[in-house]
This record gives sequence, C-alpha cells and structure tokens, in this order.
Amino acid sequence: FAHRVILYRGLLGLESAISQSVVHPRWTGPDGWVFAPDPAFPEVGEDTVCGEDALWKIYRRAKPDFTGKVTVPVLWDRRHATIVSTESAEIMRMMDTVFAGLGRGTPHAPGQMGSRFRPAALAQEVDELGGFIRARVNGAVYGAGFASDQAAYDRAMARLHEALDTLETRLSDARPYLLGKHVTEADWLLFPTLVRWDAVYYGALRLNQRRLADFPALAAWTARLHAHPGVAASVRLTHAKRHYYDNLDGINPTIVPPGPKSDFLSAA
Repeated sequence: FAHRVILYRGLLGLESAISQSVVHPRWTGPDGWVFAPDPAFPEVGEDTVCGEDALWKIYRRAKPDFTGKVTVPVLWDRRHATIVSTESAEIMRMMDTVFAGLGRGTPHAPGQMGSRFRPAALAQEVDELGGFIRARVNGAVYGAGFASDQAAYDRAMARLHEALDTLETRLSDARPYLLGKHVTEADWLLFPTLVRWDAVYYGALRLNQRRLADFPALAAWTARLHAHPGVAASVRLTHAKRHYYDNLDGINPTIVPPGPKSDFLSAA
C-alpha cells in the first residue's frame, strides 16, 4: 500500500514538496516498523521529520494514547505535527488534487489543478473500478493468504481469481489501460499488487494457482505500466520479498494451495 503513494509522489513530481522516510522491510521485531538504516536495503533511512526510530512512536506523537494497528504509509503534517492520513488510496487522491500545484513543473496554485489520474469525464468509472480493485484484488490477496482455514482459503481464492479473470477480459479487447487509452487511478491501484504477484504473493502467501504470465493481458499491462518513466525505480522487490518471507503471523500452515499446475500432469 505504501508503494502506491511512492508511485504518485514520483509520477506527480512531488519529491520536493513531500519528503520521504522509508522503514525497514522486516517488521517482526518488538517495535514493528522501524527506521533502521541497513546496507542491504540502501533506500531505508532515518526518520527525517520527527527523528523517531519506530513508526509506532510517530503514531503516539499524533495521539498519545494510541494503541491500534501501526501501518504504512503515513502522511505527516509538519506544521500541525500530526498524522493526516494512513489510508493509501486517500493519500493518492490528495496528491492528485490538493497537492497537484506543488508538483514539479506545475505553475498552478495548490488545489487549483484538475486531477491527472481521475479526470472529470471518467471520475465515476474510476471510482467504481477502483472500488472493485481494492475489495476484490488488493484486499483479497490477504484474505486468501491469511485465511483461517482451508474452506475460507478456497472461497477467497475463487473470488480473487474471478476478479482477475474479469480484469483480464477487460484488457483483452486491446485497450492499453483499464479504462481505455489513458492510465488512471484505477491502474495505479492495481499495479503494486500485480507487480509483486510472482515474486511475493505466489509463494509467500501461497497464491500459486496461476502466475501473472497465465493472465496474458494483465501481464502485458503490468509491463506497460512498469515502463512508464519513473515507475521502475519505485519497485523494490527485494524489500517486498524480505518483508513477506519474514516470520509473518496469521498464515495457517495447514492450508494446502491448489498449484502450481504442471503441463506434464495435465497431459497425463
């Protein structure tokens, strides 16, 4: 989910307006997400805003009695010294509207520039498709990967792959992006999940029924987005692998995944 925000920060040229501090991909220590510089992950650094060593301490700065779940991303307001939002899709929308005038090369005042990835003519379609992607794909990979039992896993996998088939069909009519000729917010909501599919979710979350390559249109679409200027630099699969192949709680070891399929077994 943090990847979405990193993507938008670069795509909208907001690097000088919004600073970025990257937590370590391992989170199973006593402090969870931490700012711990590591030569193995050169992007990880110190908290340059609050000077804290753990993300939960930033939550406590905003709300001293906070005891809930600590997640990334976090959008912090320097002036008011508080958290603005921890919801990635909400932060994306903020970056594309009220922050738009602060982007690199944009002469407009903040909040006065039209949305780049949610144009007015497509707003309703972007919202509807974005809602489908968030519920049926982005969240569904965790619904399957962290299912409580086999039956729940099987249901989640069926629902997830039904959604992927729907998106595959949508892209199979030669449209380059989910809503036609132009990339939109809906595309960027989906991209971080699919770019991690084979490297992370397929193995670590045991979503091994099909690889991304088994969805030819989605695979081509993922490659097309990855080729956009600045996008490849935001993809850190070494971080994703280190995080998801850590000792994550909630994965039921008794669940048996359905794949992968083997051609020679199918032929037999």
